[in-house]
This record gives sequence, structure tokens and C-alpha cells, in this order.
Amino acid sequence: MIGFMPGYYWKSSWAIISPIAMLLIIIGSFVFYTPAYYGDYVFPPAAEAAGWIMSLSSFLVIPGYMLYAVGFRAKEGSLVERIKYLVKPTEAWGPLLNEHRREAGYEDHKLVDDPMTNVYHKKQQYTAYGQDVADDLPPPYVISNGHI
Repeated sequence: MIGFMPGYYWKSSWAIISPIAMLLIIIGSFVFYTPAYYGDYVFPPAAEAAGWIMSLSSFLVIPGYMLYAVGFRAKEGSLVERIKYLVKPTEAWGPLLNEHRREAGYEDHKLVDDPMTNVYHKKQQYTAYGQDVADDLPPPYVISNGHI
């Protein structure tokens, strides 16, 4: 994706340093917790609970889905075998176009057999922000009677 393999610094940051830092921040927020207050007013426990629920709701989705996937999606094998099965990419993983899949060392797939899809994607010209499309291509939507 970026044209070269990231170095050890980035790999260790993504795989080790960042997760450990996030875990320490979460543990620290529990260890050094003080009740919320505004001036002399201390918020009631129900308000505290609502705040914690809102804070954790975005975070707990990730480990919650992991537990669901390990417990229900992969039903056979030991715990380690189920985790290995779940983290293995599917055959469709990789570049969309078969020519790019071959360049990257992937096998061809049949996801883009439609000639219009292949023509559209082959002519698409991306900028650094992925906003430009070649001028001779129709937009990816059709307007009829003023509606998309």
C-alpha cells in the first residue's frame, strides 16, 4: 500500500507499544479514579455509571466481538486453532484487480469479472486523497428524474 515494507520501529509500535500504552491508560483510569465533581457538587453514582458506560461502549465492542467470534463463529478446534482460523485472511483479501493481484503475488479471483467494473477501476486515477477520477468516466451513480 505504501510501496515499501515498514521498518521495525513501525511494526513494533503497531503491534507492541501502542496496545500496551492503551492498556496502561485504561488501567490507570481505574486505579487513579476520583469521582466527578463540579465545584462543590459531586455527581451521583447514576451519572458516574452513565459516563463510564458511554466511555467504555466504544472500546468494549472490539474485545466483545472477538469473544463472540472465538466462541460462536469458529466452532471447531482448540482455542489457539480457532484464533488462528479467525485471523487468517480470506481468499478474496488483497487488491481488487487481478492484474494488481498478480503483481502482489496473489492468485486471481472472480470478484470483478464484470467488464464495466474492470474498465471503471482501470481508468480511475487517484490523487493522494483518493478524490480524482478520470474525466471520461461516468459517475458511480445514476441520476434519473432528479433522484440518485
